[in-house]
Amino acid sequence: MGMDVACVDVQKSKIENLKKGIIPIYEPGLEDMVHRNYTAGCLKLTTDLKECLDDVEVVFSAVDPPPGVDGNAD
Repeated sequence: MGMDVACVDVQKSKIENLKKGIIPIYEPGLEDMVHRNYTAGCLKLTTDLKECLDDVEVVFSAVDPPPGVDGNAD
């Protein structure tokens, strides 16, 4: 759709796996989309948030929810 996307994670292993095409979740078509856009330079994968903040218009923050008392996501 013409937008550049930066994906930032504090875990270097997650970013390195994404760069290799190893996707941590299953979503039909996601692996091809990530590979295509990373190869085209439209998807930046990094562990350095400061590296990309000057070039963004919108920020989405997604974090793992803490577990509840029963161990499920709270």
